[in-house]
Amino acid sequence: MVIPALQVALALSCVMGLVMFARYCGEDPSLRPGSCPGTLSISSAFNSLATVTMEDLIRPHYPAMTEASATLLSKGLAMSYGLLCLAMAYFTHLMGEYVLQASSADPGWNQMP
Repeated sequence: MVIPALQVALALSCVMGLVMFARYCGEDPSLRPGSCPGTLSISSAFNSLATVTMEDLIRPHYPAMTEASATLLSKGLAMSYGLLCLAMAYFTHLMGEYVLQASSADPGWNQMP
């Protein structure tokens, strides 16, 4: 059941990407007032990471935390995750062509003696 469900999710993601490409192809986002629609998915990922961190790791240890403190900490966590992703992207850029080699290289862990 997992493999067919994964294939359907992958196919839907590809179709969604093609639809977004067809809709926004040729538009300059800097000329549009407001935010770019694609950034909503990125910010929601950071907010999800921050929420999971808050609810699963921090709240159990600090149950008396006020909502104002929790909101401020959650925003800080989301920003931290964003900065971490930016740093990882920058270091990946510095690696240049070695990124592909590092990701596809066989570390030798699966070799039989």
